Amino acid sequence: LEGEVERYLNRLTTAMNDTLKHILADSLEKAVDWEVDKPRHLWLFDYPAQVVLTGTQIYWTEETETALEEYEGGQEDSVKRYWELVKLRLSKLIELVLGKLSRGDRTKIISLITMDVHARDVVHKLVVDKTEGPMAFEWQKQLRFYKDPSSLDVDIRITDFR
Repeated sequence: LEGEVERYLNRLTTAMNDTLKHILADSLEKAVDWEVDKPRHLWLFDYPAQVVLTGTQIYWTEETETALEEYEGGQEDSVKRYWELVKLRLSKLIELVLGKLSRGDRTKIISLITMDVHARDVVHKLVVDKTEGPMAFEWQKQLRFYKDPSSLDVDIRITDFR
């Protein structure tokens, strides 16, 4: 695009993208403490919906792959244990929507519940099929989110297409 208005809009778009990357990076740093400091169902109130949904997908991918790697390494109940954690997190979200919430928080949490139901079902299928590791097609065919620490970009993959 050319012209002063177009340059301004391009700079604004770049600034918005950079801001979201930094907010996402901050949210991911704090998400590391979900099980210790601030549980996920409380953490989500600190960030906009786009960041919460993307951040939880990144951690779902990372945690599922860790469970699959542990299974591959001989811990036969690792994926099943993770499935129990996914169900627990989902139940906490359901408890939240039964209470009083702002319209925006309710929409954010309902969106996250939808994604978590899918995540629960995927992990359950991994358990039932005894998926043998993160390179198994049953996992590779899922939409997976990875963070790129060097650029703060999010890399989204399915099968071997990048």
